Amino acid sequence: MSILLVSAFACCLTSCNTTTENVTPNTTIVEKSELQKLYENTFNGNSIVINGDTVINQKEIQLHSSPTTTNIESIKNTNGTFKMVAIGGGLTAGARDGGLYRNGQLTSFPNLIAIQMKADFKQPLFAQNESNGYGYKVVSNVSNGIPKYKSVSNNIALLKSSPVVELNPYKGEIDNWGVPFSGTFDLMFNKNADISSYDNPFKTRLFNEPPLNALNRVLNTKFDLVIIESGLDTYIKAVISGTSFSNGSPALTQLPYATIMDYSKSIGAKAIIANIPSIVDFPFLNFASINQIRKINNSELAIRSYTLYAQDDINAQILSVPNGSLMIPNTLADSLLNPNIPVSQKRGLSYKNPLRSREIYTTERVEILIANLESKNKSINFYADYYNYPVVDLYTLYKKITKNDLISDDGIKVTQQNFFSSDGIFPSAFGQAIIANEYIKTINSFYKTNIPLIQTAYYLNK
Repeated sequence: MSILLVSAFACCLTSCNTTTENVTPNTTIVEKSELQKLYENTFNGNSIVINGDTVINQKEIQLHSSPTTTNIESIKNTNGTFKMVAIGGGLTAGARDGGLYRNGQLTSFPNLIAIQMKADFKQPLFAQNESNGYGYKVVSNVSNGIPKYKSVSNNIALLKSSPVVELNPYKGEIDNWGVPFSGTFDLMFNKNADISSYDNPFKTRLFNEPPLNALNRVLNTKFDLVIIESGLDTYIKAVISGTSFSNGSPALTQLPYATIMDYSKSIGAKAIIANIPSIVDFPFLNFASINQIRKINNSELAIRSYTLYAQDDINAQILSVPNGSLMIPNTLADSLLNPNIPVSQKRGLSYKNPLRSREIYTTERVEILIANLESKNKSINFYADYYNYPVVDLYTLYKKITKNDLISDDGIKVTQQNFFSSDGIFPSAFGQAIIANEYIKTINSFYKTNIPLIQTAYYLNK
């Protein structure tokens, strides 16, 4: 991504497609509340700069009206009824702005598709008095290209924070099994296994009654269509934590998606699965510019050479960070990009005090990540073809957005600024509408339905 495009995205953060608070820009780190510390210790809290808490009184979004007519006869049950379920990660759940909250859930792409189908689609919505859900982040200011956030602390669904974070459990029927910030195997979560099973409060919120995982829930449900969004959160979670990838990827048969497709085929249901977009193109990994760091400090960046089994081996070779490397926009990157901090107080600018390998994605690590993702996408295509189910090409869609080469079906220029929410990872409401239309077009083409497309302009700046 060009520096110009990243700068445009960063500048747009305080005005486009995200809730922002009315605050005077302030780069001073304030004293952290216990709630803020909690958020910083879970998910992407340590990968961004958080400067305190804030209060947001969320107004519930008004969704678009369902179309006058829609035709889904070819995917309906023989008795004329219709049930759709969705399974996936944060994209499916409606995560945005570094968290999950009610408005994000309402504008999740499966829910928008259900509106176009006139389908009864039950979501595990946060209650209205807990409309801010897990709590999300709002941009207070942008400096040196790095957005600074505050954590929303009111009207949240927090049950307890010790010894692990738990949200108030959801009780009721669920058709949307999106689990934000989940790993590939989290959909097979077992709450009774051990305390490590509580590492994601979105799992414990949903899986609080037997059967205790999404996979078993889906495999015990009669549905006509299952929407599958596979694997993006695995990469999000790994990149945020600095995890490295191998040159291969697990076979899809090891993952729940093949099991779901097999079950769908056995009950005569339809399925649709999306491939995985490339996270290296996301704004999140391009907020911090390596070239800008070099320019501001008049210095190269130094890093311990990466080895698979000893990432921070004290005997590892120290190297200069190569061009094309990517850095997480955390407090370390913010420090390196701040011209007012003396070079002597910054880490990574000398071979005596190098960056650790987990703190930066060198070009070698980026290439391995891309190869891993492309291998996974090949597996998705292979098994979808085997089961004769269609694939939504999100990989190409996101590439077009990165290149500013996409116009929505209702004539809106789609850019990273309006497609992504303030976290630079998950889509805005408009972005979710764009994705919903990609699913709808694929369903219409493959299953010969006639589902009207969403007027995406409705969701600009919402």
